[in-house]
Amino acid sequence: MKKIFQLSNKTFLWSVLIFSGIVLAILIIWTFNLYPIAFVNYRPIMAFNYFNSLNISEKYYGNMINMSDASNIKTLKQAVLQGLIDEVAIDKRLSQDLTSSEIQSKIDSQSKSLVSDPNVIKGLNQRGISVSDAEKYFFPIAIKNEILTGQLALENKDLTSWLVGARKDLNVIILLPGAHWVSGEVKFD
Repeated sequence: MKKIFQLSNKTFLWSVLIFSGIVLAILIIWTFNLYPIAFVNYRPIMAFNYFNSLNISEKYYGNMINMSDASNIKTLKQAVLQGLIDEVAIDKRLSQDLTSSEIQSKIDSQSKSLVSDPNVIKGLNQRGISVSDAEKYFFPIAIKNEILTGQLALENKDLTSWLVGARKDLNVIILLPGAHWVSGEVKFD
């Protein structure tokens, strides 16, 4: 009889520890936005990346558009998510001609040049965007767009029309509530 009671205590203790661990893991994942909001060609777009990009975009465009207008906020959310989806297509296209280290080298080089420009720093400071945030969420996609624009120009194509065609080949699953992938575009309810 004593052994059964001791075994039950051990089982109960292990159950509590496992349950606590699961709750803690879920809390950490939710708190730090470590969950995917979309999959593009089976590559996840993480919530922290989306929310940080959205925050920077709100700071950047906040003085130019009325951020209290719901339609402007919706348009900005669509543009940010569309940009993150387009980045997957751009990365795929760039990797056809360049290695990942070559791409990263170009990003680092141009990013350093942007950071050394006092006008860029002044513009970021005026909008409340830190240099480290700009280097993580703003400069890389802009530089990738610039690299791809140059490559497409050699083929007599432009980035916008190329993106329209590339979006048709993407397999996109959006998990963000209220957002949908419709005919190659992000739509919010």
